[in-house]
Amino acid sequence: MSIINAANPLITNIFTADPAAHQFSDGKLYLYADHDPAGENGGWLNMFNYHVYSTSDMKIWTDHGSLFDCKTITWNDGAAWDGDCVEANGKYYYYFPMVDKIGVMVADSPIGPFKDALGKPLISRDTPGVKKKATGWLTSPCVLFYKDTAYMYMGQNDEFYVAKLKKNMLELDGPVLTLKQPKNFHEAAWVNYANGKFHATFGGRAKKGQDKLAYAVADNPYGPFVFQYFIQKEKAASVQNCITEFNGKNYIFYHQNGPDDYHRQICAEEFKYTKKGLIPKIPRTKKGLGLTEIHLDARGKMEAEDYQNASNFGIDRQLEPTGEGNWYVSVFCPGQWTKYNKVDFGTGVKSFELLASSGVNVMGGKIELRLDKPDGILIGECPLQSTQHWFQWQKFYCNINEQAKGVHDLYMVMRGDSKKAFYYQVNYMLDYFRFQ
Repeated sequence: MSIINAANPLITNIFTADPAAHQFSDGKLYLYADHDPAGENGGWLNMFNYHVYSTSDMKIWTDHGSLFDCKTITWNDGAAWDGDCVEANGKYYYYFPMVDKIGVMVADSPIGPFKDALGKPLISRDTPGVKKKATGWLTSPCVLFYKDTAYMYMGQNDEFYVAKLKKNMLELDGPVLTLKQPKNFHEAAWVNYANGKFHATFGGRAKKGQDKLAYAVADNPYGPFVFQYFIQKEKAASVQNCITEFNGKNYIFYHQNGPDDYHRQICAEEFKYTKKGLIPKIPRTKKGLGLTEIHLDARGKMEAEDYQNASNFGIDRQLEPTGEGNWYVSVFCPGQWTKYNKVDFGTGVKSFELLASSGVNVMGGKIELRLDKPDGILIGECPLQSTQHWFQWQKFYCNINEQAKGVHDLYMVMRGDSKKAFYYQVNYMLDYFRFQ
């Protein structure tokens, strides 16, 4: 079964928020998003990875999986929130906040792999120009190129900053500067340049604890940004967005609440600037971009817990009790399965990699990889064994046959050969998988 959306939300395979979209030199549009984990995720403090989607036609969107795991960053001391990715110097730079610091990752491709470029924050409370005593958080980096100069906007509450970046995109060109806040400013300014104006859309205070998407305009990158109006009427605790151009058309991407404030969904609308060159009020619609379809890139890092469907018994999403925000799939018994819709194998893949863990007494077991149904075409079998301790993660591998081509639903079917392999206990924990 396809993930086909006839309406907003645009992204439906997982919960996503804080969109950042750009058309890069390969002609594709890339949409970067935070990932709200499914289940009881404990709010916004358990967000530790990002996803990137790409499209060539605004109809077929490919999820390339998790960009990087923020828990591997040595200076990380909190959750990862709204970031932005830009192309420069033949590389791709992803700027991201970790509660009250901003770092930068770098990659040779817009879909990664990304690595920590500095091994430390690019911006922190020790950066010249930043307030030593926080009255807001260093969040929401947004990078704008204007006249061959890169400007980074960031901040929250009464901290609204801009900083110039050097040509290498890894250093600041001077101190961070404080900007005069536009009326109603709360957080997450997305700044773009069009029609001779600098346009800032941001979370604007509507009432206590609630924001609406607000809009301000300036004549130069340092402001002042003058409030115009709220461009959407809906209120929520978080209303972040981005404005972008793709193949000559203008789009706004934003998130709306899903089941609650902590499970959000990215939506999109096309719009046209007004005769005065301003962003108009943009109502949220159910139609959005019309019929769209989500594919999963088989070569991307796919979190096992992000399945679209599962058997009725024996599969559960759980949170690793380490305080690091890592979710996984626990497997209780044989014959059960998880399903991942519309996995794109392209012209073929050769191998499968899975990160899993198990207790000392677990013996045997395997995962069958099948196409389109639980008893569908078998493309590989991944043998498992004890890792000697729960949460002691180990990689397991298997070969994949020639039948894994094109786009198919993927079923991971759990099998066991004895009562000590997938037999009515949490025998295996599955973290992530990918094909090569």
